[in-house]
Amino acid sequence: MNKILLPTISADGQETTYDMGVLRTLHSISSEPWTGKSGRALWGEWSHPGEGSRSLTSIMEGPIGYHWGKVLKPGHIAIDIGGHSGDTAIPMALMSYDNSSQCKGSVVVVEPNPAVLPVLHVNLAMNTHIGDFYVVQAAITNTDMDEIELADHGNAQCNGGVLDGGLSRDVAQHLKNVAGTKYMARGVSMETLFRNIETEIKQPVGFIKIDCEGYDKEILRPCRDLFARMKPVLFVEWFAWFAHEDDQDLFKVIESIDYVPYDPITLKLANVQNRIGDLMCFHKDDIPNYVSS
Repeated sequence: MNKILLPTISADGQETTYDMGVLRTLHSISSEPWTGKSGRALWGEWSHPGEGSRSLTSIMEGPIGYHWGKVLKPGHIAIDIGGHSGDTAIPMALMSYDNSSQCKGSVVVVEPNPAVLPVLHVNLAMNTHIGDFYVVQAAITNTDMDEIELADHGNAQCNGGVLDGGLSRDVAQHLKNVAGTKYMARGVSMETLFRNIETEIKQPVGFIKIDCEGYDKEILRPCRDLFARMKPVLFVEWFAWFAHEDDQDLFKVIESIDYVPYDPITLKLANVQNRIGDLMCFHKDDIPNYVSS
């Protein structure tokens, strides 16, 4: 496959232009609490009827409450799988900024949805003073694929894309029933993604957020050996539409790759019987580094 990591700022220094008409409202907050110097972080709402209004302040509240400041490490790559408009990548950059050395964080953003890519590029370009961003225009799949079909939730490609595979029959049928627009994207395996990061950015992967409409567990399933060396912290969506058998499979997959799931707010062990929105997963060897006994 050809090169997959596309830097937000061109290495040749050439001028780049962006269509600002994709934005509805621009939000700005002080970046000083994270960078230690005067400046602003910016994020623009996508001008899409399915995208509700949010403030950048409210967007930051989630990662702050989820203890991302404790697990995002300066000098380590953060990967945002399901990057959407950059509303996760921007908090990742802020929280991995090393204000002692004024060193920016590095964030790799994976997003296959062609409809939202113009918004993502604008939002990342406005924040290169707080982070180095790389965009992968692909879906994460088990093997590299030139083309794969994704479907939306009947919302004109507002929210990501759904890949077929690994879901219980009823959930798969429900997703199929609500599917609206379908689109094609290329598929990139986690092995290829890691290999490109190591050769091009040359920093270890420290944190991975996955939000892929239930496909998260299929992304994780083959990753035991891949994660064994760097042991990145994982932040995984617990898909709201899962049936109980899907819930159980998610927990089994996490265990099979030598990780343990925790409630990201309380940092207490998560329980398959007690549904929460997301899971913070630590490699079993690294738990003492993050969780008090």
